[in-house]
Amino acid sequence: MEISGALEIFASRGVELVEHFHRLHLEGHDRNEIAKRTGLGESWVGSVLALGKVLFGPAEASVLRERSIATAQRNLLGIEVLRAINAAVRSLSKHAEVGREELRLELYDWAEGRSVAEVKAHATSRVRELNGNEHTPWRRSVRISATADAGGQRHLHLSLADTHMANVESSLHRQARRLRRKDGALSHSQAMADAAFSLLTSDHNKEEGKRGAMVIVPLTGARHVGSGMLATTDGAQIHFSKLADAILRDQGIALCYGENAETGAPEPVGILPIEPIHDNSGRFANNTQRLVAQADQVLCAHPECHRRAINCEMHHVQAASKSGESSQENLVAVCATHHARNDDDPTKPKNGRYEREPHTGRVGHKPLGSDEIITNDLPPTQNSGRVIANRMFEEFRHHKEWQSLAKRRIQQLITSSTR
Repeated sequence: MEISGALEIFASRGVELVEHFHRLHLEGHDRNEIAKRTGLGESWVGSVLALGKVLFGPAEASVLRERSIATAQRNLLGIEVLRAINAAVRSLSKHAEVGREELRLELYDWAEGRSVAEVKAHATSRVRELNGNEHTPWRRSVRISATADAGGQRHLHLSLADTHMANVESSLHRQARRLRRKDGALSHSQAMADAAFSLLTSDHNKEEGKRGAMVIVPLTGARHVGSGMLATTDGAQIHFSKLADAILRDQGIALCYGENAETGAPEPVGILPIEPIHDNSGRFANNTQRLVAQADQVLCAHPECHRRAINCEMHHVQAASKSGESSQENLVAVCATHHARNDDDPTKPKNGRYEREPHTGRVGHKPLGSDEIITNDLPPTQNSGRVIANRMFEEFRHHKEWQSLAKRRIQQLITSSTR
């Protein structure tokens, strides 16, 4: 197909494109797969799938919907026009005098021959008119880009009601003008950014405590038997803190890993100077477990997610409703978006589950209908505690001198600790 032909499909056959993407989704392909397959962005694909659900999913106002589809096809509306209209219609209040499908039909009819910008402006204005001031649904939100762009910058998008944002804008403008009087080299946009940063990171908003270094310590020469205790092959035991203290002193926080006594997979044993890793009888993860999970994973457990584990929710692999414990190995960090899609009940599969890979202990996503656990292997995870521990224990298993040295060292420490 010629390039011009492909562009014409985007510009005039939006309904057919939406139906195609909807069909892919019904065949079991999720947003990430479709994005990879088509070379399109995930957020763009997500918006088209949402539109597909509206146009081709179950609907009460099916007659209106069929008329809307026919109108869009007759008027040769492109995919971007349909997306712009859907974004506006979704903001229509349930108290408005016109229903969503009625408004969609009205806008599809109006959009004939008009540009995306014109349609977007008109649809937004029409929804605001119908909502009025009393029933405007304020959907406050903050979105922060998960990764830095090529220039090393991340981006923040704040959504507030018009009047609230006007107050924020006015305050930032005032502070920006003061900053520019002090430094004439600043552009107004730069000064606005500096003012926002100063406001958000002021002492009043800072959490107590400072960030410190965390060192990953592979405790070789013994295996973890639980409660922070390490055992050698001859049965002698030593607490992880004594061994770690002999290896590492005054270097910040130390997260210690040992090989599980049954599976041999590396697992967190304890964290210094806090406490050993132990089961938690409560429903929710405690602060120690959160800290360990953040270092253990670095990122969300989903294979293609860039969100940092420190900003994630703590998920029970075996759901608490299914008698799952709040133990470290049953807790994984998953962002709110992917957490909501997890199948808590494995007997009712829909989207897949987050589970641990038995040989490495790494957490990953088990897709629907698959036995494979796919881990997040994005670059930041290569510096996660679990990946480092697996790498070092694998090297240890093939290094005879290291094994001999570790065994002698741990025996010496056990002997000295029992005197």
